[in-house]
Amino acid sequence: MLQNLSCTAGAEELENIFSVQIKHPHLYSPCDIINGTEESNVLAITRDERHTLQPALWGLLPENYGRQWNTFQKDAPSLFYEERNISEDLWWADSLVDRRCLIPVTGFYTSYVSRGDCYTYHLGLPGQVPFYLAGICNRTDDGFLTVALLLTTRSECIKPFMNSSTQIPVIVEDVCVDNWLNRNDYGLGIYQHENLVAKLVANSIPTDLFANGITYASMFESSSDEQAQPKWNSFFFKS
Repeated sequence: MLQNLSCTAGAEELENIFSVQIKHPHLYSPCDIINGTEESNVLAITRDERHTLQPALWGLLPENYGRQWNTFQKDAPSLFYEERNISEDLWWADSLVDRRCLIPVTGFYTSYVSRGDCYTYHLGLPGQVPFYLAGICNRTDDGFLTVALLLTTRSECIKPFMNSSTQIPVIVEDVCVDNWLNRNDYGLGIYQHENLVAKLVANSIPTDLFANGITYASMFESSSDEQAQPKWNSFFFKS
């Protein structure tokens, strides 16, 4: 389920919140469901262009890669990589050292399997305020940016909404953006921040509609069910 994100913020909202400019804004449009298995575009900030959100293909390709995205994904799926698997001999390790990036989203989707059924949740900030996820990036031989998310171990309070994986995307605080982009080693600097509460809410999404890519106006409105709206500690990058 972590192959699905949302970014419902408009171009102007993203530019104002993050104090950046969107490169080729005509190529960007808000999206309720960004499906990483379908060669989808996201936006990303890189170390070299700190104040520019530029289009990127979700699914990391090797630096200077010259073949089709689908071809690589069939052999080596690369939507995300886990902190626990970081090793200097992995093909994407150089990207972690030299080419970090940030991907703005308004949330990500999780799944919970119980009693013979699968339940879908969307985790995001109240009001669909965008935030950054940590990533790494490379450029293809024609200069197009490709990215992958980085994952870390979920917190205990995510378990009621996610038992399909033990991993969640790494969230980067606004005050840590420059430190994240400029770091040049194999470390993520991730820890569970006990004093900062992410204020993310979990909204239940009808699984049948989600599976068919069907969205609706009230999709991200908070439920009246308090159990579906926990405040939970998340994992943050801190220098």
